[in-house]
Amino acid sequence: MESKRSRFRTFLYRMAHYLSVCRCIACGDVIGGDEVFCEECAEEYRAAMLSECGMCGRSLRSCLCADSAFDGSIVHKHIKLYRYQTDDPEAVGNRILYRFKKNDISTCFRFFGDELATTAEKLLPIDGEYVVTFLPRTPNRVLEYGFDQSKRIARETGDALGLKMISTLKRSMRAKPQKGIATATARKKNTESSLFIRKDVSKKLVGKRVLLVDDVVTSGASMRTAAKLLRDAGAKEIIAVSVAVVTRTRNLALEAKENSRLPFYMR
Repeated sequence: MESKRSRFRTFLYRMAHYLSVCRCIACGDVIGGDEVFCEECAEEYRAAMLSECGMCGRSLRSCLCADSAFDGSIVHKHIKLYRYQTDDPEAVGNRILYRFKKNDISTCFRFFGDELATTAEKLLPIDGEYVVTFLPRTPNRVLEYGFDQSKRIARETGDALGLKMISTLKRSMRAKPQKGIATATARKKNTESSLFIRKDVSKKLVGKRVLLVDDVVTSGASMRTAAKLLRDAGAKEIIAVSVAVVTRTRNLALEAKENSRLPFYMR
């Protein structure tokens, strides 16, 4: 995909990139100036990209299927890159998420912005109807780490697509990080009580198709709440966009394939 970033921003990025020590975005090892992964992590990342969708059988980044986390919501399309491995914290995708949640790594955000933009252009007819927004981090986390990773990814994605990135949502100071909340019901309650639409954004959303960016979708509670707020503000369609997703959908395609090998009386 040909990037639509301005020449000035591209120049600044390249200067910062070449003047700093380049490290693998997954493990932190020193690497060559034109790379984002070391050889070992690059191989693992390519393997992670082969994660299959449980609904259509294609790779996750090749489909728009919305996981069961979005059941009953107005989100019916989801752009994602790979599956978050809940049973393997050392998986390459998990390690990347851990690093960029706590470290403001420009190379990492730009890489995933490009990856998501490339995927979006393959799956959607990107045009002037689309805008990019993001699910904001809790204020306490922004104060702790000094940045909002979803905002950084959204800006890079928008720049690569040539789309405007706008801040449409905000969280109250009493918002708690979703990671520390155990049940889906509690996550939903936490999000609904702390996520709000910003004033005077309706005119920017009316009739627009919104790419709603987050780093990872787990229970889907925040995405569902945000999508409803955006729709009520006038958005025409909301498409979820995330680097990773925790999938709960049964692998229907795989089950069908396995069942086809059984005698008819055992299916």
